[in-house]
Amino acid sequence: DKHYFGLCLSVRIALDRLDVDAELSDADRTAARMLLATISVLDRTRTPMALLEQHSLSTLTADLNSNHIAEKWWWWNRARTMLARNEHQAAFALFTDSGQLQRARAACVRYGLLQPAHPSQLGPNMVGVMHQLVQRCLRITLLARPDVGPLILVGIGRILRNRFTISQTDGPYEWTRLSDLVPCVQSWCDVQHTDAVWNVVWTIRHVESVLEVMFRLTLYLHGRGDAKHAMDLATCVCELSRAKLPPNHPDIATSMKNLAETYSALGRHDEALTLN
Repeated sequence: DKHYFGLCLSVRIALDRLDVDAELSDADRTAARMLLATISVLDRTRTPMALLEQHSLSTLTADLNSNHIAEKWWWWNRARTMLARNEHQAAFALFTDSGQLQRARAACVRYGLLQPAHPSQLGPNMVGVMHQLVQRCLRITLLARPDVGPLILVGIGRILRNRFTISQTDGPYEWTRLSDLVPCVQSWCDVQHTDAVWNVVWTIRHVESVLEVMFRLTLYLHGRGDAKHAMDLATCVCELSRAKLPPNHPDIATSMKNLAETYSALGRHDEALTLN
């Protein structure tokens, strides 16, 4: 509608102004764009600062070195070219330098693309608050940029796999830590079905990464006794693996097994037997 398109125009004007702001260094501008792209695929109000801090460059770029990336994905090849030229260091400084993260957040707030998180409502350690429609506009605009989209999708996928880890021996502290990350994990899983992501990334390696995060979220929901939502997510994982992976890929069988176990937990044994 007119309101949405008008807002998108305002968002693009704000991005253009950010790109030419003489008071910002090149590194700060790059970090601000990367932060906005990051929030566009995570939770718009409950993304913890801690999730984005203290990552190593080698970990963030591990998937860019993967031979699973198909040559037909031109944007992925551009991202790998950046890697070869060491241009990715500035792009990923947001996640490796806490000071850079703080400066990027300040720049985003300055241009009205991000609002400060109110400590009494969201806690003192959230990145900020982004309007739902602004988030959508930024997702469409920034993920389409070859110097932003592939790097963000690779980096965030790796961050979530490293931080959102599930173990049967997890104690109360670990469950609290995981619950803080669930909004971001859920948002990440949800945006994988959007055209903004589909047009950038759908390589086999990325599908495997997404399925792993979704599977861990299913385990978390099971552990918290939320079998109904766990079943819905397990069904989605099964459908996604069948739709996006080669017919003989082992993750398809794994997803069917997990869905069967979820059916059994809900007492739907006939359906579980059919899958097995």
